[in-house]
Amino acid sequence: MTDFARLAARLDGLAADLSPEGMDRTLRRVGDKLARKVDAAVVADIGDNSMSGWRRGRPIPVKGRSTVREGVVSITPTAPGPARVLEQGRNMGGAGGMAGPGVLASGLTARTKSGAVKKVRARKVRRWNGYTQGKGTWSDASDAIVSDAGRVLNEEKVAAMARHFTRG
Repeated sequence: MTDFARLAARLDGLAADLSPEGMDRTLRRVGDKLARKVDAAVVADIGDNSMSGWRRGRPIPVKGRSTVREGVVSITPTAPGPARVLEQGRNMGGAGGMAGPGVLASGLTARTKSGAVKKVRARKVRRWNGYTQGKGTWSDASDAIVSDAGRVLNEEKVAAMARHFTRG
């Protein structure tokens, strides 16, 4: 094989890696690397990758998941509910507390004309489990993803070129 034929074969291989199908594979690798930033942000905030108090005996893992569609990489959490709680907190406002006898929706007590506590039908409210402050976990992960995306994509591009041009 001549040098020009060898160069043409290598350029064809690089062109295949840069084609839409090859780019999808490259973007999947980039997405997988960037999804690890979500894992690192969760571990930095809560010490591990799971919300252990949500389901007894079966903690909910909070990790990053990447998908590639039409040349766009999307990174989302595997458990959106716990991820939102880590970002914003739980029951930060607009949630009612425990409702006892005579407590109206406004938080006031219903009274009779004589001033006694009036019997009112207890409204059904969900169990109050306190509130927590948000940790900004998703914001931290998003900042890390945005700052590293260009570098990771460039590394994959260089790796693709190295696969084709560093062989003997």
